[in-house]
Amino acid sequence: MTKLNEYMPKIILFFILTLSVYIYTYSIKFIPLDGDELFTLNIVNMNSIFDVIKIGNINDTHPPLYHILLFIFVQFAGVSETSVRLLSSIFGTLSILSIYILAKKMFSEKEGLISASVMLFIWSLIIVNQYARGYALLLFLSILTMIFLYDITDRLGQNKNIKKSLIFYVISTTLCIYTHYFGLLLIFIEFLFLFFIRFKYIKQILPVYFFIFLLYLPWIPFIHTRYIHTVYPDFIQWVRWNVFGGYENIFLLPLLCTYPFIFIIYKKISNGHSMSEFVNIYKSEIMLIVLAAVPFIFVWISDKFLFKCYNHRYIIFSIAPYYILAARGIVLIFRKFILITTATLLLLTGMSFHVIISHIQHLTGNYSDQPINALMDVKKKYGKYPDSFLLLEKANYFDYHLNNYCKEIPNSKIKIIDYTEKNSKIKIMNFITQQKPKYVWLIDSLKKEHFLILNNTHNRIYSNSYKGWDVYLFEKKQIKV
Repeated sequence: MTKLNEYMPKIILFFILTLSVYIYTYSIKFIPLDGDELFTLNIVNMNSIFDVIKIGNINDTHPPLYHILLFIFVQFAGVSETSVRLLSSIFGTLSILSIYILAKKMFSEKEGLISASVMLFIWSLIIVNQYARGYALLLFLSILTMIFLYDITDRLGQNKNIKKSLIFYVISTTLCIYTHYFGLLLIFIEFLFLFFIRFKYIKQILPVYFFIFLLYLPWIPFIHTRYIHTVYPDFIQWVRWNVFGGYENIFLLPLLCTYPFIFIIYKKISNGHSMSEFVNIYKSEIMLIVLAAVPFIFVWISDKFLFKCYNHRYIIFSIAPYYILAARGIVLIFRKFILITTATLLLLTGMSFHVIISHIQHLTGNYSDQPINALMDVKKKYGKYPDSFLLLEKANYFDYHLNNYCKEIPNSKIKIIDYTEKNSKIKIMNFITQQKPKYVWLIDSLKKEHFLILNNTHNRIYSNSYKGWDVYLFEKKQIKV
């Protein structure tokens, strides 16, 4: 019985990790790739890593590490919908393991298991960890930097050797900032935390961050000023999706609201301590609160008063501290093992229900890519109008899905519209004059001038809208004699 109790945390962790593998991989085979994922697919289909870095950088808004890793990965796994998503699923499981390690280092195995469980059942993170973009890698690397940051802080406080921790911290932070530009914000906040809490070691700290800057120098020439304008603010959306796990998930709200009470409890416990003693004793909680709250404050102020720089996906690195603080709150408030277990199981039961409902919504189209829904609409009805042409915007996701899911529509019946061309309207008019189509399908994303051109020569007999992507069917007007 004693041995079982000893190994029980490891058994629970193994179960959590195994479940994460299943949850993060079970649907990657049959949910179609969306627009951003198809952009990733185009990058990994390039000829070399040099092309991935150079051409990918021209068209993408993020540093190249994720695309480089995925390019190498598909050389062995092959290029498919499953393989391009599988790497994110792997990083998702590694994030579960990493948050367990971080919480255990800071507090105990209880906090580690609770925070890992919470992260596993967050619906928005399930999407992230099934998504062929770099957000799962960003989450994993951000937690790694926190692990080594905590090691550095702890070892400096005990006057221990920090050489190994510094090396791993430099590696993880460099990889993080080569994954996403918001990684720079994370590293800056970590520097501020280390600067204030271990100020007397500033001579050891500054060279570390200067070296990280030197490692980042090769990428600076690739940075375009347009990156500043490619992300948009959505503070409330981030909170409700990435923290609370979705609109409907009220089960997380009470849990995540517990962390402000942690310091109230600690303040009572720590009476008689000086401020420096208090900071040293509760450095874990201070670190987590700084990493959870400061990114919100910093980016929100910047977005409101300086420049637009905020998107709910990009600041994903601040959620791990929230979950660990929440886990710590459960342990401190309930204290006894049975109460802790009951509270956690109730929470996870509610979250499991939300996961099931959300997955059903995902598979029935509520969260799927709208341009693809528009294309599938045309596919279903195309057979009724065999003598029809399809006009499409020049876009990667249409190319992919036409080849893989819409073989019923012949290539000879498809006309691609390049909206960036100055003479696109003339080309449409020439197309109508030459082909004289009886029926014309048009998938249009708010480009109403093309609708008006067709409206002059054809009657609209069908229309449907998919959140800005409109499907029209036109029939050639009969000439009155």
